[in-house]
Amino acid sequence: MDNYVVNYHHIGGRGGKFPINIPECLRDGVHLTMYDADNSCIEEAINSDFVKGFDKVEVLPFCISDIDGTEEFIITKQPHASSLLRANKELYKFVRNSPKFGAMRLKEILEPRKRFKIESMKLSSAIKKMDIPYPEFISLDTQGTEYDIIKFSSNIFQNAIFVNTEISFMEMYKSQKNFPELHNLLISLGFVLVDLKIYDPHHSCLTPIDFEAKGFLLDGEAFYLKKPEISKWSFVRLIKYCFAALISEQTHLCIQIFEQLNKKYSTEFKDLSERFEYIKLIKELCAEYLGSYKAYLPLFHESNIYKSYSQLGSVKDLSNKRESLKINGRAMNKNRYSKILTKYGLNTFAENITNHKKLNIRNLEKIYKQ
Repeated sequence: MDNYVVNYHHIGGRGGKFPINIPECLRDGVHLTMYDADNSCIEEAINSDFVKGFDKVEVLPFCISDIDGTEEFIITKQPHASSLLRANKELYKFVRNSPKFGAMRLKEILEPRKRFKIESMKLSSAIKKMDIPYPEFISLDTQGTEYDIIKFSSNIFQNAIFVNTEISFMEMYKSQKNFPELHNLLISLGFVLVDLKIYDPHHSCLTPIDFEAKGFLLDGEAFYLKKPEISKWSFVRLIKYCFAALISEQTHLCIQIFEQLNKKYSTEFKDLSERFEYIKLIKELCAEYLGSYKAYLPLFHESNIYKSYSQLGSVKDLSNKRESLKINGRAMNKNRYSKILTKYGLNTFAENITNHKKLNIRNLEKIYKQ
């Protein structure tokens, strides 16, 4: 197998949906493996528009759990809420106002429709059985069992570089672990939290259309990257990690990788085949960064408000404070970061970079006016 193929495993593949947003034009170097306990949705997942563009797609009818054994699986009224765990009836009264489905009572979503016995297995057992590579990207949407899956296949997750998991702030299912426990587990496995996506809030009753505001935060998603050890990693792992950093919009990590590639792996990087689009993206963006004009916000001691915050007054061992930081706007406007990201389908990332640029320039003006 090609060492540069990225293996992405999604657990809970009903409907062919997966939460790590890889633009279709960047999927040619990605093998997608999905697992779902409900055999009836396998064909739907395989034929879904969501899986277009991947180099390889496989949907396995496995119930991934924390044990290798027999368990009861519960299909709920809303099949996407199906779980190995029983729903918490105390939350049945809660209402989520959805822009797509209207007012959704949790009872109408979580109530059991049918139950059946199913053979479950740990993720590590499934990978061993199918004789497939360990995944670099993993996402989980298993309605309350995410913690258990990670804990009892921790060797698989320790090898990964990018993990997405559904999270809960309240016990939607009996005996599930909530966000604090799940977060601490992933931290212990060497990950760092890079993003949170909070779902629509829940209300304890129906709210009028013209009298609705905030609500209870019940669930969402968390995104984790492996804690960077850029100086220790192999060339191949750096390339794959850079791909994950780009998908999760972590420019600071990309910068460190670009500099490491230029310093330690310049020959290997130059000779690296552009057989996958994600590699083309990395090479193009790296070349742009290394050759670009760069301007930065001033350090704290360089700002005009430093004296008012510092009890030390004038500090001689620090470099002289600049009266202003002149930016070469013409040179900066030639930088092509946003254009390159847009070219490869990372439109939101490109927009965020543009917005941060405008914000940083405004902040720079404020810093020197104070």
